[in-house]
Amino acid sequence: MKRNLRIGLIEPYATQDGTLWGPRMKDLYSLVGLPSRAVDLLSAILGRHGFPSVTTYNPLYNRYRGRFHPAELKELAAMDVVGISSITRTQPPGYDLARRLKEVNPGIWTVFGGPHVTALPEEALENGDVVVRREGDATLVELMERLAEDREDPFLEDVQGISYRDRNGEIHHNPDRPFLTSEELSALPFPVYTDEVREGIDNSVIVTSRGCPFRCDFCAVISQFGCGYRFLHVDRAVELIEHTLRQTRKIIFFGDDNFNAKPARTKAILEKILEKGIRMPRWGAQVRVEAAQDSELLALMKRAGCNKVYVGFESIHQETLDLFNKNTSREKNEDAVRRFHEAGLSIHGMFVMGSDADTVGTVRDTVAFAKKTRMSTAQFFALTTLPGTPLTDRYLEDGKVLSREWHLYDAHHVVIRPSGMTPHLLQEELFRSHLDFYSWKEALRHLFTAPRERLDNARVRIMGCLLTLWIRRQVRGHRRQLKALEAWSLEVDSRYQVVWKELGARVQNLSREISQSAEPLRTSAEEFVGWLKKSLEPLPKEFLPYCQRYVKPKIDSIRRLLVAVECREQPFPVG
Repeated sequence: MKRNLRIGLIEPYATQDGTLWGPRMKDLYSLVGLPSRAVDLLSAILGRHGFPSVTTYNPLYNRYRGRFHPAELKELAAMDVVGISSITRTQPPGYDLARRLKEVNPGIWTVFGGPHVTALPEEALENGDVVVRREGDATLVELMERLAEDREDPFLEDVQGISYRDRNGEIHHNPDRPFLTSEELSALPFPVYTDEVREGIDNSVIVTSRGCPFRCDFCAVISQFGCGYRFLHVDRAVELIEHTLRQTRKIIFFGDDNFNAKPARTKAILEKILEKGIRMPRWGAQVRVEAAQDSELLALMKRAGCNKVYVGFESIHQETLDLFNKNTSREKNEDAVRRFHEAGLSIHGMFVMGSDADTVGTVRDTVAFAKKTRMSTAQFFALTTLPGTPLTDRYLEDGKVLSREWHLYDAHHVVIRPSGMTPHLLQEELFRSHLDFYSWKEALRHLFTAPRERLDNARVRIMGCLLTLWIRRQVRGHRRQLKALEAWSLEVDSRYQVVWKELGARVQNLSREISQSAEPLRTSAEEFVGWLKKSLEPLPKEFLPYCQRYVKPKIDSIRRLLVAVECREQPFPVG
């Protein structure tokens, strides 16, 4: 039965307009070619469980110059099942793909997986058949087994970890599947890259752990992988490294959310690499600043071939760090930078701009910090309300989310209203930050004065400058919309203040027993409300929910005052 089930697995790329055929979105990741973290592993897992007819698609590295092609749509439509793995920014083209597959082949099963659909399964089921929530390693196998038994009417009621719509259109959310244990994680097969992927990537990705106990306010890792660490056993992690090197000897990026999560284990892996004489290419890993306090760990990383650490500093300002629940400080960050450099490691700093404590000054201070401390590379992200995070829940409640158009959720488009500056100003500061850090002046400075990797640091600054200019052109429409939103907000506030003062003065006059007709005030209030409604019409549709929420308290307060005026002017009833 399993042999007859044809399965296609694909990971879409981000597009500028969120459509399947839209132009590719450029970002700082465009400077590096990375393999999928999902489809290659899932293909190996399905193959181990008796599903040999699995085809993976990574359009970034196909023979059509890195663009999804109609021929690939035709191939996918011929499958029995297509699994689409996405993150928030790539979810819109994923939905578009699922709809198009259904148009070509109504009997095909479309299955979504990834952090976005884990947080919003009902949205996903408007576009596809099944959602695999959280980890899909075991869930996808069980789901495929049920579909192999009966594709027309499979029994899905007891498959843990899925949401689906039954034949009557009713949505079911089955109980979550427990996260894999370390033992189960270690028993998984290793991902295998296709020839196209091997040729197209310039970095391979190795993941030896899942989960994170640090509850950063804006991060979606916990909702997808849990708040407890799970690890590949040391020997299994080393086997994975050797397996990857047999496929390609390109630069390795360890994709663990925190490579130094368990220092003793990390040291054991590094010692095994050195003991076995594994010839490592250059490699880097994501670490927290606490790793800098362990000089033995840093020395082992350097001896084993590590040349760069990727550190989520997020900010250098304590109020912002506290808002993000980072459990660190500026002093700790500064000390970590110094220690990493002393160990001979380059630093890629990651910063998030736009917290309620941020201002233009704090943003520029952050860029100055990254330059002063000679970070090799840096990313300055816009704070983004990803589904499933505590930050998102709070910002939605407070009416601070500008748009829920998911293709904008790439951390280059501003989609929130911070307290310390306008969204448009934050957007401009983001580009200013990158152009300041990745400038020709900085390229020359590193070329002549950097202590290490002079040519690489100068080259990446030139490339980063050109890429930032390209991205800025790509988002010019969004920038114009934010500017129009800013102008609209200022006019709303100005008109509101005029009407509010008129009504407030009337209430004060009533308290002095000066009675005049409320009709002119009612007319003024109605004109303001009418203007508000009309002013929404030319605004971009993605801002409409935000704008409606923005004006609602103003309309409500004016109506309450108007009622107060009218009630005070009514004659007292005669007893």
